[in-house]
Amino acid sequence: MLQIGATASRIAAGGIAEKTRRLAERAEEHLPNSLLTSKNAALLADKLSRLRGAAMKLGQMLSLEGDNLLPAEFARALEALQANADRMPQAQVEEVLSREYGGDWRSRFGYFDFSPIASASIGQVHRATSHAGEELALKLQYPGVAESVDSDVDNLMLLIKMTRLVPQELDLEELSFEVKRQLREEVDYELELSHLLTYTDHVASRPGFRLPRAFPELCTRRILATELVQAPPLLEWSKTAPVAERNAVGKRLLALLLAELFEFRFMQTDPNPGNYLFDATSGEVVLLDFGAARAVPETVSHMYRRALIAVAHGDRAQLCDAFTDLGVIYPGLDPQARDILLDGALFLTEVLGNDADFDFSTTDLSLRMHTHGKQLRRFRNQLRPPPLSYLFFQRKLGGAFLMSRQLGASINCHRLLYETGLLDAPG
Repeated sequence: MLQIGATASRIAAGGIAEKTRRLAERAEEHLPNSLLTSKNAALLADKLSRLRGAAMKLGQMLSLEGDNLLPAEFARALEALQANADRMPQAQVEEVLSREYGGDWRSRFGYFDFSPIASASIGQVHRATSHAGEELALKLQYPGVAESVDSDVDNLMLLIKMTRLVPQELDLEELSFEVKRQLREEVDYELELSHLLTYTDHVASRPGFRLPRAFPELCTRRILATELVQAPPLLEWSKTAPVAERNAVGKRLLALLLAELFEFRFMQTDPNPGNYLFDATSGEVVLLDFGAARAVPETVSHMYRRALIAVAHGDRAQLCDAFTDLGVIYPGLDPQARDILLDGALFLTEVLGNDADFDFSTTDLSLRMHTHGKQLRRFRNQLRPPPLSYLFFQRKLGGAFLMSRQLGASINCHRLLYETGLLDAPG
């Protein structure tokens, strides 16, 4: 609370200075309010990176939504939160290990490296070996993170209200509830172990994917133990990979996304590229981090099925029905706003509706959709966002598009839809 309170005071002081400057220079105000400056954005991002825990996680979640949810100045600054957090000192690491395993924790391992190989918002990963010589990755949770979920989110929501970082129409109470719910799940490593085992069963019959083997006997509610996979990040591999291989992997990932939505009804909802490695020896994509995995409710699966089919066929009426059921379109909504929403979604027909390869690397589709969406600003007071429970699935879909673009892949998405049974085979 003290950390966030001090940050709020500094942001307020910066806002006053910015307002004074604009008045003196008679500067045109391009930003929504004087608090939303580049300097304040950098200040907030830096503070969140040091707080760790739930506050940093919320910053990450908001940054994944980009300037659809946050002003561009803050969205750019918060991108820094996708990188590493501050790390635990050795004494704190030993404290975590002793609390979870007991004072004789060293006897469980042949070797333990106190220098973390990765760190993030909730925990950090250490390398170890079993007595049998197996390479292990131990994810250790920062002390106090689980206990501070509610207070960190509440304090940060207060800061968001003070600085008006998000649109007034956004239901912050619902956002707070959803963020707390997800974070409570993510800090429960026993639940993540269950997700990992469940997902492993789902992909067991799908060639081309691998998950790290879990070591349940070394897992606790605050420590997750898996095999250490020695493979480069997928995007690093893609920089030198042949085009045909990148296309094949891109198609494989999109097919997995469709399986998550409609076959498994279970999705890993974190689109962070760091969660994907590539084992060039086996040709397998290695999937990591299942703290954000969740079941896909039948209603959500059905909604996405209707929307994808409508977009693939360019069926405006069917898409309108789906959006109406979702609550985004409703009686009384200005017809112009309704048409802008539908037109924006139907931009995707060029991805899903044509029986031809779509080149994700060269398309300007995201830019065109963003430009088109700006027309909705004059209807801000009328717009109803979809239920926030969709946020986690929606960001995964957006992340899949971004991943395809970063891979530089060309994929016939229309054929992929019929190969997975969503559409009839093209004539």
